[in-house]
Amino acid sequence: MSDPHAAVEHQIRAVIADLLNHPIETVDEDAGLADLSGLDSLTLFQILDAIEKRFEISLDESELYGASSLSDLTKLVEVALTNGTPTTSDRPGTVASRPAVTAGGEHEHQ
Repeated sequence: MSDPHAAVEHQIRAVIADLLNHPIETVDEDAGLADLSGLDSLTLFQILDAIEKRFEISLDESELYGASSLSDLTKLVEVALTNGTPTTSDRPGTVASRPAVTAGGEHEHQ
């Protein structure tokens, strides 16, 4: 997987599939998140938490609820990675550097 977008998307699909106990192949890029079997508000919050930890970013819950598909969610994560949003563990007023996601899904500090 040499495409950074594909690497981010794959990791998000893996998080969603794991939390919903679905095979990763069933988490379709274009399917609506609301169409995923077993998705409720608690699971959505768990997905948000898992994605923030995986990518070391902080996402606004309202942005997550506005994401209607995996593709939308992937774009939100990519924007957060590009903009270097502070993680939930960062102190207010400081912005830490964000690791880049490599094609293999590993983090590479910039």
